[in-house]
Amino acid sequence: MESPDLMGELVVLTIKEIFEAAAPVKLGRADSRQRCHLLKTISQLRPLDRDRIRAAASLKRKRDTLVGGSDERAAKCQKACSLVSAQLSDEHPRSEDDEFLEAPREDIVKKCIANFIDRTGNSALRTKICMVCAREVANNDTTVMLVRNIPNPQHLVPTTRHAAHDYTSGYLLHTSAMSATTSGPEGAVCNECLTNLQKNRLPRLALANDMWIGQIPLQLAVLTLPEQVLIARYFPSTHIVKLYPQKKGARSGNCALRGNVSTYRLNTDEISEMVQGNVMPNPARILASTIGVTIIGPRIVTEKTMPNFLWVRRDYVRQALIWLKANNPVYANIVLSEDRLDELGENSVPDEILGAVRHSDNIEELERERAGYVPEDGDVDRSHTCDANTQSGNFEDYVSGTTGMLSRRGQ
Repeated sequence: MESPDLMGELVVLTIKEIFEAAAPVKLGRADSRQRCHLLKTISQLRPLDRDRIRAAASLKRKRDTLVGGSDERAAKCQKACSLVSAQLSDEHPRSEDDEFLEAPREDIVKKCIANFIDRTGNSALRTKICMVCAREVANNDTTVMLVRNIPNPQHLVPTTRHAAHDYTSGYLLHTSAMSATTSGPEGAVCNECLTNLQKNRLPRLALANDMWIGQIPLQLAVLTLPEQVLIARYFPSTHIVKLYPQKKGARSGNCALRGNVSTYRLNTDEISEMVQGNVMPNPARILASTIGVTIIGPRIVTEKTMPNFLWVRRDYVRQALIWLKANNPVYANIVLSEDRLDELGENSVPDEILGAVRHSDNIEELERERAGYVPEDGDVDRSHTCDANTQSGNFEDYVSGTTGMLSRRGQ
């Protein structure tokens, strides 16, 4: 590498003179501030550009010799040259054939991929439920401890007690998040709650801070999607159900369906006239405005092939409204209409949903779309029956969340 020799030649030039000699090459702002940085940049220029700067240095050296110039300038720059030479000697030598922004080495690429997998794998994304606030948080954001080791646990005693509270060692905790050990009950505490307790403060989301809402009552927990719509007082979103055959490549309607539910913001002005007044349940025609179904596959669709979560049971709707009227102030003044209940089937899919079903027979496009998905546990054909657990991805989580909102308004 010829960088040290080059720097020895350029000691006679000032930074300004080097910039002038390097033209038309434009050097950076950092090069104008530090000579060490400037000399390092020049060592990486093309041979033609370096030769042009050498010529300027040689010309000045001859001129200084003719006029009796001293070596004072060279002595001042010697320290800078030595420092840059030491830095460059520790680096990987660059040849004239090296490419700018060359591709990273294969071992670096593999290391980056391995780090990405480690940070996005199942272990990194594993979650736990905090026994103080009942939130689901990342596993790395929790600390597992015995209930008796919780700092300042007196804050976890609620000021307002309820007959349905389930206390652990006298504290209001999420019992489902705890496990029994030989040393006593044990569970995870999220970092936010733990930090507040260590500072002798009540965590803002702790169950003991009036955040406990109890278990979802059975009358609401068993409701299907259209049943929830029929008893709802507010309609913030519409639901689009996408279904496709559970068995890949199925060409007949005699196959179980699976899919997912997507929610979109709903223009409430379009359905406001349907829900005016206190008469419940809502008219069945509201289902056509709030639930849409798209089936990718065979066009032979009968009521029996529709997933369970799209069915409506009249008695379940009646029992849910009776419970809400007795326990939720929002429903205190409703009038239960038997006429509207009679419009609903005993156990069937409403015509408003069946009549709005859309079809697409482009199964090949579906296969290409699913090719990029994470492999599903249900990819094998396990059954030919419609089971709500296998028909709609994450639908049970969605149902428990919305039914919980119905009961929560009563707290």
